[in-house]
Amino acid sequence: MTLSDDIKNDMASEFLDSNEFAEPVVFCPGGCGGTTIKAIVNRGPKLPTPEDNNKSLSNETDIQIANTTDTTKGRSVINVGKDQVKFPAILGGSDNTWTVVDILDHDNGCWHLRVVR
Repeated sequence: MTLSDDIKNDMASEFLDSNEFAEPVVFCPGGCGGTTIKAIVNRGPKLPTPEDNNKSLSNETDIQIANTTDTTKGRSVINVGKDQVKFPAILGGSDNTWTVVDILDHDNGCWHLRVVR
């Protein structure tokens, strides 16, 4: 097994474990349908970047999901501006629909996505 395989497996089995860091979200590719997968949702305050220039950041956050061809665990392709994710803005609240607006980072095991509602 390679280091890349280890990272992929650790992302799916450790970081995206709902008993550890992750929670269930509904991922809707292209805004249609939906599959429950696990994600790490960062609900902390957002720090503006130079391109944010005076924009309100209260309606955006970032999430991490598995980069995998197994659609019950994550996604292998992200459609910026089309894919949607459903999860509560406040832990324990009602689900909101968020649209993927940017891929902040990715590797063989994980997508780091910016989403807005």
